[in-house]
Amino acid sequence: MKIKKITKENYVGKVYNIGTNNRNYFAELCLVHNCYQDSTKEGKHASLEEIKNLVKDLRELEVFEVALGGGEPTLHPDFIEILSLFHENQIVPNFTTFNMAWTKNQELAEAITYFCKSFAISTLDIQNLEMLKEWNSQWTWNDKGPKGTLQIPLGVYPKHKMEEALKYCVGNSIPITFLGFKKFGRGTEINPADSEWIFSFIKEHNKFRPFSFGGDTLFVNQFRDQLKKLHVHEVLMVGEEGKFSMYIDAVEKTIGPSSYVDERYPYSSLKEDILSRFPFNE
Repeated sequence: MKIKKITKENYVGKVYNIGTNNRNYFAELCLVHNCYQDSTKEGKHASLEEIKNLVKDLRELEVFEVALGGGEPTLHPDFIEILSLFHENQIVPNFTTFNMAWTKNQELAEAITYFCKSFAISTLDIQNLEMLKEWNSQWTWNDKGPKGTLQIPLGVYPKHKMEEALKYCVGNSIPITFLGFKKFGRGTEINPADSEWIFSFIKEHNKFRPFSFGGDTLFVNQFRDQLKKLHVHEVLMVGEEGKFSMYIDAVEKTIGPSSYVDERYPYSSLKEDILSRFPFNE
């Protein structure tokens, strides 16, 4: 990612300087966050042929929805064709992105509008959130159109940055998904900051402007007691990995209950290996 602009900002708090083996460094709001997997220039895209095979197997398994991640999936050279493949096979494609730059690409934006149901953006940058607000404002919640959600990992950002982004989302009706801290990948190098304060934030802001929020399985496991105090129904608090979804790495050809556990299995025939490893019908 090229740096377009640098501004000074007063800041008090921890600063993380995380290096990889090739000594690249990642600055706040770019790559200093709790990624499940490393995203580097050395990474590679899944091949279109492999994805075609995946789509075929997923349709036979009667999968109805997928979430595409990366890296940055919108930069895949065949991203539009990939979205079309899922759509043609009655599978709804969603995706996670790190910025809203793709909205300026008319062909890509039109394809996402037509094929996708939703997407999540993983950044606290207000400029990107402003672009997200503009994107979401194209539709009411009853109209067709993929709406965007802020997806925010807990424990890795300064509190004042999180508060700024959360207030912006609450004030502009942008849904929020909280991700529990994962001691995995770059997360192994970070001592997580306390995140208990978000429940006071939720309680306080819901008094005046109720807003939508969700969480992943680790968020549920880490904060189940706090969620109960907010009267979140037990049915909505699933903390078991792989209970309703699973992870597929189309590059390494592995499967697992999620992307951030060591329990990964190689697959040759996706359908056969999934059914043998993950008997969902039990």
